[in-house]
Amino acid sequence: MKKFLFVSLMFLLCINCYAMRDGALVLRQPHYFARDGAFCAHLIQQLAHDPASVVCYDVERRELILSFCGLVRIPPEFFVQLALVLPDLRSLDLMDNNLQELPNTINHLQNLRILVLSNNLLRDLPGSLCSLEHLTYLFLGNNLFRSLSSVHLPHLRVLDMSANRIREMRTEDAISLTHLQKLFIGGNNLHSISAAIVNMPALEYLCLYGNPDHILESSVVTTLQNRGVTVDRYL
Repeated sequence: MKKFLFVSLMFLLCINCYAMRDGALVLRQPHYFARDGAFCAHLIQQLAHDPASVVCYDVERRELILSFCGLVRIPPEFFVQLALVLPDLRSLDLMDNNLQELPNTINHLQNLRILVLSNNLLRDLPGSLCSLEHLTYLFLGNNLFRSLSSVHLPHLRVLDMSANRIREMRTEDAISLTHLQKLFIGGNNLHSISAAIVNMPALEYLCLYGNPDHILESSVVTTLQNRGVTVDRYL
């Protein structure tokens, strides 16, 4: 069974990454591999016709998985149409694409609870994300973010910003994340974390692996641990 799954996975990767040209197998060009608008439009048609028949959509979990699709750009109308065909969508996985930005229209997914954007090329998020009041899990690991300013989302419970380019966590960052329970900011080469982190009332877990030990004063660490917060400095 494991061998079959592995062979199947390799086959899927090959048909997505390669194409036949003059009888030879060649790597697809980025603009073709991405598919962008055509891919999104075709997916909407399938979901509108019969959501249960779409392999990448889990009806029970109301989860749409679009990872490893080679997407470079998402057309603004895609999220508008997606909200119409899947009004109860709760989880959207766009991990491992080549996305450099998200359109503001993502705010149409009003029931979204989980958004996975890890392993892309994002530097910022649209301000409209603030209107998603049910969004509680946000995964942004391995992107190009330089600050936490675009994730000031008070409803978040879990935030993963691991392996970005963040150099500091400011007071306003800590204050804005009032309901955050788990924060992953390892692998960022952080230079400083505001002591205001002790004022994050819901914080339960803080992952700091891959950052200098001195970024948190010992008194801050002690205060957090006395509150029952797990401070994890290592993998």
